Amino acid sequence: MKKLWLIILILFCLAVWAGPAGAKVKIRVVYQPFTIHNQQVKWMQEWAKKNTDVEIEPVPLAYELYYPKVSTAIQSPKCEYDIVWHNDDWGMAWIDFMEPVDDVENFKRIPRHLWDVFWADKKHPRASAVPFIGTSAGMFYRKDLITTPPKTWKDVEAVSLKLMKEGKVKFGYVGGVKYPHAYFTLLAWMWANQGDILAPPFERDKEVLAKNGWKPFVTDVTMIEALEFWWDQIHKTKTVPADFVGYTRTAAMAIFQAGDCAMFGEDALKYGDVNDPAKSKVAGKVAFTSFPSGPHGKGPLSWDVPWGWGIPKNIPEENKKAAKRVIGYVISDEVQLDMWKTTGGIPVTTDLREQLSKTDPLFREFAVATYKAPVLVMSAGYYPEWPQVHSIWNDYCIKALMGDKKDIKKVMAQCEEELKKVFKK
Repeated sequence: MKKLWLIILILFCLAVWAGPAGAKVKIRVVYQPFTIHNQQVKWMQEWAKKNTDVEIEPVPLAYELYYPKVSTAIQSPKCEYDIVWHNDDWGMAWIDFMEPVDDVENFKRIPRHLWDVFWADKKHPRASAVPFIGTSAGMFYRKDLITTPPKTWKDVEAVSLKLMKEGKVKFGYVGGVKYPHAYFTLLAWMWANQGDILAPPFERDKEVLAKNGWKPFVTDVTMIEALEFWWDQIHKTKTVPADFVGYTRTAAMAIFQAGDCAMFGEDALKYGDVNDPAKSKVAGKVAFTSFPSGPHGKGPLSWDVPWGWGIPKNIPEENKKAAKRVIGYVISDEVQLDMWKTTGGIPVTTDLREQLSKTDPLFREFAVATYKAPVLVMSAGYYPEWPQVHSIWNDYCIKALMGDKKDIKKVMAQCEEELKKVFKK
């Protein structure tokens, strides 16, 4: 009897030590409920069906709430999320709080330019996020109305006025304008004129920017011309909606999908939505091109920058290991090909890009318009203050667009002073 009780005791201790039978590691994935994120989370859940030791719990957050809420979480004693959408925009703001992830499966197939500047520096030489898509932006246009895509700002205005006069569309161009949606109007068109927020233009090395004194570039003619162009479209030619300055990327896309405008600035990955007959009246009539060049521009412009998945440092080790397995899977060919076919998102692995360029005519069109465009820019400032700088700059741009045209440079001089204060801190 004593031996029996001893065996029972040993078995009980082993059971307690091993934990509950079939215990799973729960991985909470926080993301924006955006087309590409939904695609990624869907595949994470599919992966978990086959890997039954891991459970995926999706946690969607609105874009406007995402950055402040997750910033707080990754700095807390224990983060409530295990995988976070780690955008290039805030890579340097989060880098101290993220786990190195360059050891995940398939990572070595990703070109260095898609992670080096965004999620690594001298202090953190290993990648702190894994790219899952190359966000390459440009301009969707109605190929049933426009035979040759506009190459310059003047072309955009002329085409807009012609089509509006003919009654074929209500507006020429739409895109997000309010913060943080202005990549496809205020930022893209400034860059397409060789302008930028800090000098020297297009520089993204924070050490170079620091040596240059974090000097604002917002009163340069390249910036002023961009704002004057949009001021004219709002107040003079009226090729955009009257309330354009309040537009999100979602509101802009709805107008394009309804067939009410000829051109729409966005990420290439929205092709799946604008070309979906169930969602869009212009499905089958959509083509894609680079952003048109301004008077100081050097040709059509796009960018090839990543969105990524990151893992906070302040989560349990077993969760980190499971999270790396999940992230490694979503950069596999199976998931990346589905991403391209369903959304228009550009894959992140070099060999898959080359394969699609050889075999898929539509992909070749998108490649020429995006990561093979004549002019490429890195579409954010990769220093910790970038989110604050972007917000301040965006507010002053809208202030300039809502005031008198003659006051635009004066408003941007005020913006310059506010930006200087950020870096003095």
